[in-house]
Amino acid sequence: MGPRLRKRQGVALARRRSGVGPWTIHYRYAAGPPEARSRPPLVLVHGLIVSSRYMIPTAEALGTQYRVFVPDLPGYGWSTKPREVLSIPQLADALAQWMKTEQVGPAVVLGNSMGCQIAVDLATRYPDLVEGLILVGPTMDRHARSWWRQVGRLLRDSAREPLGLLVTETLDFWQMGPRRALRTSLYAVHDPIEAKLPQVHAPAIVVRGDRDVIVPDEWAREVAALLPAGEFTTLPGPHVLNWVQPQGLRALVDAFTAALAPRGLPPAG
Repeated sequence: MGPRLRKRQGVALARRRSGVGPWTIHYRYAAGPPEARSRPPLVLVHGLIVSSRYMIPTAEALGTQYRVFVPDLPGYGWSTKPREVLSIPQLADALAQWMKTEQVGPAVVLGNSMGCQIAVDLATRYPDLVEGLILVGPTMDRHARSWWRQVGRLLRDSAREPLGLLVTETLDFWQMGPRRALRTSLYAVHDPIEAKLPQVHAPAIVVRGDRDVIVPDEWAREVAALLPAGEFTTLPGPHVLNWVQPQGLRALVDAFTAALAPRGLPPAG
């Protein structure tokens, strides 16, 4: 796939809204084939600023074999914009409430970037909702816990992103607004993910793009090592593997869910 064009591969996603407490949550989903009902659903969690749009390529690829759900968390995309800017634990609470409302779970939760922080918080406090974790480019590197250092890495990584993704990110930023984006970024930088990782007992895999400048190799490996049942792997590409590597992530998800099969979950095929 070239840097200027993303070919759609997979199923088209449907869209729906649901009432969750004080919020209306917009989400995209794929029902998958009939046999997908016997497999764990997949919940994809977007990162900072971006919305479910950011996860569309991977969701479309996964939707050929799985039930896939991609919510816009409160404050993002087409969901309610609460006056309060939600912290990482509050975003995890909102995700848990939505999963319970829609009866999604236990699920394999795939997060990218800050979405990994939300997924880890979810797994520590709502373990009954999480069958497994796939952490793609997990932030924030505890060895660079500075807002300015993280912004510098983000700008360097942006130069490696496809033009189409930059358009999507700009639209998502406009919907979120600068005040919410700034406050959320500060919450993310100071979220102690390293303290939560040892509390995650679901099987997990950490995935890093080999050209990711936001998440160094050393930090990604440390994340995997801190997980009681964690593994580590790499895929070619920058931080945004969910956009540039949907088929690579699809193969990884297939292998991950196949490893869950001895627990009574049939593999995709």
